[in-house]
Amino acid sequence: MKKILIILSAFALLVSCKSSHDKLIDKIETTDKLLMADTLLRSDSLASEQYNNLSEFALKFPKDEKTAVYLLKSADLANRLKRTARAFEIYKKVNDDFPDTKEGADAMFMMAFLYENNFKNTEKAKEYYTTFINKYPTHPFVKDAKASLDMLNSGKTIEDMVKEWEAKADSTKK
Repeated sequence: MKKILIILSAFALLVSCKSSHDKLIDKIETTDKLLMADTLLRSDSLASEQYNNLSEFALKFPKDEKTAVYLLKSADLANRLKRTARAFEIYKKVNDDFPDTKEGADAMFMMAFLYENNFKNTEKAKEYYTTFINKYPTHPFVKDAKASLDMLNSGKTIEDMVKEWEAKADSTKK
C-alpha cells in the first residue's frame, strides 16, 4: 500500500507540469504498472479505471499513434470485466479504423474468438476466422485461427480434439 501511495504521489507531481495529452499517457502508464502488479487480477475497480482512461484517450486523441494500442487494451479490459458486447464493439472499431496495423489484425482475431467462445455463434466465428486468415496470412495467430476453424468445421469439441491429439502422440511413441 505504501508503494502505491509513493507511485501515486510521484504521478501527481509529474501531472501538474504537463499537457492533458501527456498527463493522460502518464496516468495510463502508471495504472498499467499497478495492473501488472495485480497478478491475481483481483482489482476490477483498477481495471475499470484503466478502461475509462484508455477510452478517454481514444476519444480525445483519435489520430494519435497510441490510439490503436490503447483501444485494443480497452477492449481486452472490457472483456476481462465481462462486458463482452462492448469489447466486441471496440475490437470492431480497432479493425475498422486501423485495418493495416498489428492491432487491427489482433482485433479481427479477437472478434472471431468472441463469436466462438462467448457468443457461441459458430457460423460467425467461421466467417471471421476465414476473413482473418485471408486478410492477415502472415500474422502469428493464423495457426490458431486455422486450428479453431478446423475444429468448428469438424463439429468436434476442444475436448474431442485434445483426446485425438493425445492418442496420436501416444501412437507415435510406440
